[in-house]
Amino acid sequence: MTARPFGLRAYQGATALLAPVAHGVLAWRRARGKEESARLQERWGFPSLARPAGELVWLHGASVGEIALAWEAWRRFAPLYPQAQALFTTGTQTSARWLAMRAPRALHQYLPLDSPRAVARFIAYWHPQLAVFFESDLWPNLLQAAKNSGTRLALLNARMSPRSLAGWARWPATARAVFGGFDLIQSADAALADAIEAFGGRVCPAFGNLKNSAQSLPGDEAQLAVIRAALGRRPVWIAASTHAGEDEIVLAAHAILRQQSPDAMCIIVPRHPERGARIAELAGKAPRRALGEAPSGPVYVADTVGELGLFYRVCPVALIGGALTPAGRGHNPFEALALGCATLTGPHVSSFQDVMNTLIASGAVARVHDANELAASVASLWQNEAKRAAMTAAAQAVLTQAEAVWQALLTELTALAQAARSHATP
Repeated sequence: MTARPFGLRAYQGATALLAPVAHGVLAWRRARGKEESARLQERWGFPSLARPAGELVWLHGASVGEIALAWEAWRRFAPLYPQAQALFTTGTQTSARWLAMRAPRALHQYLPLDSPRAVARFIAYWHPQLAVFFESDLWPNLLQAAKNSGTRLALLNARMSPRSLAGWARWPATARAVFGGFDLIQSADAALADAIEAFGGRVCPAFGNLKNSAQSLPGDEAQLAVIRAALGRRPVWIAASTHAGEDEIVLAAHAILRQQSPDAMCIIVPRHPERGARIAELAGKAPRRALGEAPSGPVYVADTVGELGLFYRVCPVALIGGALTPAGRGHNPFEALALGCATLTGPHVSSFQDVMNTLIASGAVARVHDANELAASVASLWQNEAKRAAMTAAAQAVLTQAEAVWQALLTELTALAQAARSHATP
């Protein structure tokens, strides 16, 4: 990232000037529970943990889906780079909690603001040999500071909406400086790979969405037994990762289902657990897992972090939220598919359009548009075991194909790690 086009110089100047405003923004977020007060200094690049001695791989994922992918990447890569330790950064509390539950001993910091001083402190202290970013959370000052310090940079599972891609294309010199600064880029789809190559990025030949083969979510056996006992033989389905505006659609669909199956249960898992109380009110004071309440009644709100694996295991049918309203962009369906759920999605899946097109065309996922279609699809899948089996078999074929992308990528990443070792450790 040696080139300094006007776009980057203007951005750096603007972020330096706006740093005082960021104090107010962080205070506003803290007052609303969106920032951890005790760790607010991390947003300014001040560490709250000691840096381990030796080589360090820094992995960044903005939110839950990206940090889950980062953890999966490290799980696969760590045996190939045993002399290094990992530092994870995230942008949200929910993703930080997810990582703490999955890997309690992992080093974690919140990503610093992209102000020149904050990123300089962060890079000078952690001094990573290799930095791995996931999907599209790219911060120019941070990337430049890392590159200038000698850190090798990788961008994995690169994904970009057509609108974002068009925006980069309007600033070709800036795009060339940003994407050309990466030592390795692995794209989620071929079209984006071609675009990034046109920007000057070094793209790995293997493309494909890495989330297609994510490791199965865990499920504690003791907790699973308790949930299964509470459910008994009731027909049950799950609406996972729902957003505001979708719960009403889900509840309307469930009301239709209960006309035919009065004892049916819907388990709602909000994308943001803090919405649990609101959903419970919408569902007539439904029991909530965050309060320690057991599944009962027609609706159960599973408003905790890191327990989706439990509920996918007890639900033969899953709706993946974030796609039922025009505000949505979709969420990763592969966690449900990997655990054998017959999976449904809404029509608004721009973040996963290529993936969903493949899954729908193969018969692994079905699309619904409203409460009536949702209820009809769930009822059909409850009643038709052969249809469920066909969907899960089609999903397994897609999951198997994706493994080849991981293997090709690990070869590239290992070569990059060997080059990164020449970057002196502190």
